[in-house]
Parts: sequence; C-alpha cells; structure tokens
Amino acid sequence: MKTITQRYLSRAKYGVGSGKASEIAEEVKSHDIESVLFDDSLKSVQVYNLAKLTGVPVIDREKLILDIFSKRAATTEAKLQVELAELRYEIPRAREKVRLAREGEQPGFFGLGRYEVDTYFLSLKRRISSVSKKLRKVGNRRKLYRGQRARDGMAAISIAGYTGAGKTSLFNRLAGESKPVAEEAFTTLTTTTRGVEFSGSRALISDTVGFISRLPAYVIEAFKSTLEELAYADLVLLVVDVGDTKENAKGKFWECMSIMFEIGVAQSKILPVFNKADTLDVDEAKEKVEYIVGNDGDLLLISAKTGLGIDSMKEKIHSSVIAQQVVAEVDEPKEQ
Repeated sequence: MKTITQRYLSRAKYGVGSGKASEIAEEVKSHDIESVLFDDSLKSVQVYNLAKLTGVPVIDREKLILDIFSKRAATTEAKLQVELAELRYEIPRAREKVRLAREGEQPGFFGLGRYEVDTYFLSLKRRISSVSKKLRKVGNRRKLYRGQRARDGMAAISIAGYTGAGKTSLFNRLAGESKPVAEEAFTTLTTTTRGVEFSGSRALISDTVGFISRLPAYVIEAFKSTLEELAYADLVLLVVDVGDTKENAKGKFWECMSIMFEIGVAQSKILPVFNKADTLDVDEAKEKVEYIVGNDGDLLLISAKTGLGIDSMKEKIHSSVIAQQVVAEVDEPKEQ
C-alpha cells in the first residue's frame, strides 16, 4: 500500500492537482496497484477522470464507508438503511453521469445507453421513496416498542461510541451475550436490546451502531430509526477507548458528542465510560481523561474485556437512573 497526501483536495479535474494525479498514476503503474482510495469525498467527474488516468477503480471515502456498511448489514432493517444511504450517495452523482453520457464521455455506464440514463436517474428517486416508506414503518414499530417499555416502567440504557471503542464487548459483558466482536469497523449496524439486572432492578440495555468522523448527513438520516433510540434513552453510555492516543481519543470523543447533539441527545443523559483501562496504569488514564474531557471528575475507568470497573459503573447507572425511576414511581400520586 502506498500513501500520497495533499493538503487541499478541491482541485476541479482530479480532486488533487494534475502533478499529484500524475504521481498517483505512476505509483499505480509501478507497483501494480489494483485500486485508489481517497480519504475525502469526490465528485463523479473527478472519480471518472482519475480512473481514466490511472486505469484502476477509484473509491472515495463515502463510497468506502458504504461498501463496508453493505458487507456488515445482516438484518432487513440494516440492509434497507444501507440501501437508502447508497441511493442518496448516488443521486447527485447520477446527474453528472447523465451529463457525461450525453457528451459521449461515459456512454453505456451501468449497461445503459446514452439516452436511457434519464430512466436510471428517475429509478433512483423512485427507489429512495420506496425504501424510505419501509423505514418509516420500522420507525413506527420502534415508537410502539418505546411506548410499551415506558408503560412497563423499565429504564432504557443505550451504549454508544466511536467504531472500535468496545461497545459490543461492553454489551456482551453486561447482558451475558456473545455478539460478534471484531477489530473491523462497523461490526454492529443494528440495535440489539436485552434486559439486565442492576442492583436488583431490571433495565433494558441496547448496543447501537458505531460512529465515525465526518459521517455524511445522508448516512445519519438513513440510519435515523436506529440512531434516534439514543435520543429516547434514559442514559447513554458513551464508550471511549482510553488506550488510544490522547489526540485520537479526544477527536473521537467530541465527534461522538457532536453526532449525539445533532440527533437530539441531551448532554445530561450522556455518561462517558473509558474502556480498555487494563492497557495502562491509573495515573496515565486520569491524565488522558483530563485531556479528553477537560477534567477527570466522574471518572469511570473500565475494561469490558477483564471486567475492571464494571461493578462501579453498574452502581453509577443504578444510582443515577434506575433508582430515580423507582423513587418516581413510588412518589407518583394515585388516581382518586
């Protein structure tokens, strides 16, 4: 693998300057490279121009994320969400493909003739409408489930965090589950919910999709029915990989906070937990936490792998959420 960098990726023809594009083409040729990955979004014409220059497929950052999503999607809902995101990725690029096809630059793309591309564009819009309707039905079912949980008086706790932070490992530890855990990004694309005992009281805990920096708005919108569960949770455990470098951990923490604020999660409902604490000593962990969040006040150092700090975390969850709900139920005035 060869990495080539350029500070700004806004050049019109290739996304990078012509000189840098020629350098990429030379590297592809001399090292027999099979594809080019861009850590940024490219326009359709830029992908086309660079692919024509290099002779290999060109994949931008957004397309790579969607390709990984597609491979990880296992449930009907996840597959629909990924499909919607892919369609919304394609729509603005379809216009450019139509233009290229009409100018003879890209005839027959996707097996279509020059005058059939308009049909392709309209089919994308119809498919977006169809998939969106199906996902709205899923969202309505989630509302019914939330209403039932509220009537049952069970606290809802969601686990969130940057992809790879150890969310699913923590879920498995708390729920006694064995969901697949891997180093690859986006192992979890569908919310899984289980009942868990916290100091004699039962609550629901959910594992959610992992976040990533610079997540496109249309991806967040496509996964709205999954992500909005965070907004309705009584508490969100924000899992942070404290074993990561200080700079990376801080960037990922605030990226997660930004996304949660965007989908309507109140800051008062967010409880940061610093996972993988077994990989460093306490003083180093405290220093990192202070750097990440600005203080080490309510420090929750845990290890989903070894169980370190899990009991303390469960006590904190019980006292701050579950016990409060029990008190509220006891104090609730009875109807006359």
